[in-house]
Formats: sequence, C-alpha cells, structure tokens
Amino acid sequence: MINAATIVVLRASLLQMHDGKRSIIHLLDGQQLELTIQPRLFVHELLNIIASHVALKDADKKYFGLAYVDHLEQYHWLPTDRRVLEYEIPRKSHQLHAVLELHHSVKFFVDSVLTLCHPSAIELYFLETAKRLVKGLLEFTDLEYYKIASSFLQIYCGNYVSDEKARCSLTELIPIPNGILHAYNISLEEVEKNVIELYKDLNGVPKGVAILNFLQTAERSSTHGCHFYQVRDKAGQPWTVGISNKGIFQYDPADISKPKKIFNWSLLDNLYYRDRKFSIEVRNTRVIQSSGCANSILDSTGYLDSDDELAKAVKDPTTQVSVSRRSVASSTVQVHAFYCDTNFLCKTIWSTAIALHQFYLDQRTCASAKAFRGANTENHYLSVAKILLL
Repeated sequence: MINAATIVVLRASLLQMHDGKRSIIHLLDGQQLELTIQPRLFVHELLNIIASHVALKDADKKYFGLAYVDHLEQYHWLPTDRRVLEYEIPRKSHQLHAVLELHHSVKFFVDSVLTLCHPSAIELYFLETAKRLVKGLLEFTDLEYYKIASSFLQIYCGNYVSDEKARCSLTELIPIPNGILHAYNISLEEVEKNVIELYKDLNGVPKGVAILNFLQTAERSSTHGCHFYQVRDKAGQPWTVGISNKGIFQYDPADISKPKKIFNWSLLDNLYYRDRKFSIEVRNTRVIQSSGCANSILDSTGYLDSDDELAKAVKDPTTQVSVSRRSVASSTVQVHAFYCDTNFLCKTIWSTAIALHQFYLDQRTCASAKAFRGANTENHYLSVAKILLL
C-alpha cells in the first residue's frame, strides 16, 4: 500500500524530471557555473557548454572531464556517453531538493604542455597543477621544488621586490612540504632562501613564460597527473592508489614520495572489479638484465619490491650477481586485489584506470606525430608564451 509520504516523493520525482536538476559546476578559475540540467542532457553535451564558457577549443576539450568530488576529495568521473542525471551519484548528494555539484577539471594529463594546441587549455592546466601543488599532491626533488616555487612567485607576485615580501608570499601561496625538509635535512629558512634566490633571477620574465616554465617543471614530478583513491588490502591495511597515464601506483597513505609498488600499463593483463573489490592482473616475469649489476634484477613492474625476498638478498652487500646475457623466467599472471569502502568508489577506480590506460595507448600512437612537430617546438613555445595571459 502506498502511503502519503511515498506519493509526495513520487510527485517530486516527476516534477524534477520535468523541470530538471539545479546544478553548480565548479570551474578551475574559481568561478561557478549555475544551471538547470535537463533529464535528457548528456555529459558530453554539458562538457561542450562548459568548454564554450571557458574558451576551450575542440582540439583540447578531450583532456578535460566532469567529476563528482566526495568528502575525501576523490574524483568520480562521469562517463561522457551517459546522461548526466543517470550517473549513480551517492544518494546523500543526489537528493531531490539538493543542488548537484560537479567539478570541471583536467582528467588526462599530457606528457608535455606543448602538446596542447591553445593557450586557454594551458591556462586551465596551470590552474589545475597549481591547485595540486598547494594541496601537496606533487612530489619533487629539492632543486625542482625551488624552481617551481620561484616560478609560482613570479606568476602571482610579479618581479622581486624584497626578501620579506617574497617570504610572506611564499608562506601564503605554497606551504613548504615537510617531505623536502626531512628528505634533504634542510631547514625552512634555507628552503626559503634558495627559492628567493631563484625568484630574483626571474626578474623581467613575462607571466606567460613563467607559466610554461612552471608546467614543464611540474611534468618532472613523479606524481604528475595522478588521481588518488583510498583503498585497503585483504588484511585491512589502508593504501593510496594513484592512477595516471604511466600506470597504477600503490602508496603509503602518509607518504606519496615513493610508491610501494608500480604497475606499468605495458605489463598489465587485465583490470576488473566486483562489488567492492578491484583487481589488477600483472604478468609476473622476473627479468635479469645483462649488466650483471645487483640493481638489474627487476620484477614485473620494472622495480624491485622491497618486500620481495630475492630483492632483499640482491640488495645485501654480500650478494654477488653474475650473468652473461639477458634471461627471462617463464611468465605467470599475478593478481593484486584492493578493497574499497563502497561499490561506487570501486567502479570509479576501475573506470578511471580503463580510461587512463586507453589514453596511454592513444598517446603512444601519437608519438610519431609529436616527433614530427618537434622541429617547431621552440616556435610553438614562444608563440604560446606571448599570448598566454591570466
């Protein structure tokens, strides 16, 4: 028997289907695009509307996506071939009278910013990368950090005025990561001094050039372009999974400076999920390089696993390795499983991994075209730098 409360909900549902859903799209420049999403509107159609609003050109639109961001700031990307309101967003975020909030962000990070065709896309890439830097999602060596921080100051503050002003701006804009201080046994004052010295050298550098320098330094980060998600292993231990166009990375949640395991796309056999379990099938081939060096014994990911017994033995200073040629053991498939808090998150990780793996394949097919354009890279750099303004 249908009660009065159920009838009210059904009427509200029908009204929503007729009038659409009130929505807010968060843009990378901090603006918000408010609109009513009609039931028949597809994600790719909404992306076209947003692209027009932020002046994205057709050639660069494919690198951007629309995502629902949860309370842990995990990005759940909406599939472009589905209707927006059909996407299974968690119920608490998709109540009848609640405003649907989505984020327009960079989904696919190119290997080089000079791959992008138009300055509008480079500007958005910069805003996305700057946001990641401020959140501490980019890992750098000390020298790379000094360089990117000094470029950041030049972009937002202009030419150097004084040490005091530069130090205050550095504190306000980009907090210095503790990882740099601990890894290089250096004080906060020394980091600030090194950044400011490089900042002084940028006096007179145009903003457009500083932006390109910033992005090219960011591309050297080991976590550049990674989308991070929180998972657990079978024993219940928490891990952070990072997914990029280079592969899938497993990190300690408290330290993303060095991955515990790396799953390169070229060695993955399959990706699948069921309920809350996400699985990675990897060809488990141990390779011994012909160098005869202890560090030349690699696992299927191309790296020594610090928990692997053979890896520990190889790293021991008393161990000697002698090989005369490259040998490869028989290949088997090894399954690595991760568990998510919800089915929704598990499906997101799987679909994101599938999309980025396809992007990796697409980038490989474009390698020859990029090599062809390489002769014009300098001219493209200069032309973009001249017209790139914020």
